[in-house]
Formats: sequence, C-alpha cells, structure tokens
Amino acid sequence: MKNYKVLFISTKAITQNTFFDSFIKKTNFDLTLGCSDILNLRFKKKKLQFNFANNIFYLLNPIKFFFELLSIRKKINNKFDLIIINNPLAGFYIRLALILSNQKIMYFVHGYRFHSAEKNFKSFLFYHLEKFLSKNTNYFININREDYSVTNRFFKKKKKKILKLKKKKK
Repeated sequence: MKNYKVLFISTKAITQNTFFDSFIKKTNFDLTLGCSDILNLRFKKKKLQFNFANNIFYLLNPIKFFFELLSIRKKINNKFDLIIINNPLAGFYIRLALILSNQKIMYFVHGYRFHSAEKNFKSFLFYHLEKFLSKNTNYFININREDYSVTNRFFKKKKKKILKLKKKKK
C-alpha cells in the first residue's frame, strides 16, 4: 500500500503544537508540517517554511505577492496526496497559489469572515474571495453548525464534514 503523503499547514507553529498534537503524533501518513515559524514546531517531522505576510502593504505589492505565490506553488504543487490547511491566512495563500492545479485541498474552517450580522465592504470582499477559492477546495471541515450551514449553502461541494467536539467528562 502506498504511503499517503500529507502536508499540514497553519500560519504559526503554535496552532499545530497546541491543537493538533494528537493528530500529528498518531497519524500513519507521511506527514510534512508547514508554517511561517518552523523552528517553533516541536514535532520531528519533515517541515516546510512559508512566508504568510499579514501586512496589507505587502499584499498590495503585486510583484512581490505574485512571486510569493509562485514560490509556494513550486514548494508543494503535486508533491502531496492531500494538503490540509488550518486557518484563513494560510488558506488564502495556499489555495490562491494552487489555482488551476490538480492538488487535493482540505480546508479546516475556523469561522467565515463574511456571515456576521455586519454587512459591509469587508464582508462583501471576504465572501467573494472565499467563493472564488472554494472552487479550488475539495473538502471543508467545519467545527460548528453555523459554518457547516454556510459551506452547505454557498459552497456546494461533493464532500462536507462536520467535526463534533465531545465534552470531557469530569
């Protein structure tokens, strides 16, 4: 049986260290971890460094931004059977960099930025950005019913999952 190659990406190492340690420790996949601060990852897995700039001036520089997307694409395109993305900023970069690729992408939704009670330009922008990027997303994992209902309503995908969190017994 082929060893399934998975890339698990989040913006910062603290997310993987804190919330996904049991997944990372117990997985049988050939797992590679990616984030912007790989030196802070406590796991002894293969690692990939990414530059997820959160500065609006960086994002508005089209040449710099374009070359960053090309760099991301070159690092990961068609080298993995599945890419699991854990947060919005990493999701934005990775899914945009892999547009028109045949890479399988799973996006772990932590709340959409557009379905709040507030309807403004920012919500409008995030909705259309997510709608565009959803075309390059094969699977969504939703951690709550509200996000699940948004995924179901706006991003008609073949596969949708909802993660049920169990309360710990005292």
